Amino acid sequence: MAPAASWGRMIMDEYIEREAISEEIRKYYYKNPPNSSYGEGFDRGLDRAQRAILDAPAADVAPVVHGRWILEAHDERVNYRWNVTAECSECCDEQKEIWAGFFPNVPPCIARDVALISAESVKLSNYCPNCGAKMDLEALQ
Repeated sequence: MAPAASWGRMIMDEYIEREAISEEIRKYYYKNPPNSSYGEGFDRGLDRAQRAILDAPAADVAPVVHGRWILEAHDERVNYRWNVTAECSECCDEQKEIWAGFFPNVPPCIARDVALISAESVKLSNYCPNCGAKMDLEALQ
């Protein structure tokens, strides 16, 4: 469903759970029982509201999956070249070489760390192109 326009701004559609709203109506009824002057109308109004919510058409939505990019450094010993790839934490789909650099005469453990630190400045997608996971989880320490 496309976003709805309102007062010149774009707003996103909101989705609710029917059972949660139905439960709120029941709670409201028990906390605020009708008095004798409008009892029957009050009951009918709550029943109609509850029925309207339960009968409303369902929206076609999917749950949001949250993930993060996992950076991995790989070396090519022949020419001192290091490259870094990013992997989705949810589907393990790998984006090929997001960063590359040359580190001649640098110990491998230092070159690997420098490659990973340098690759952190690369702007990666906010979503995995393979599974659609929203990349908003922080890196695990």
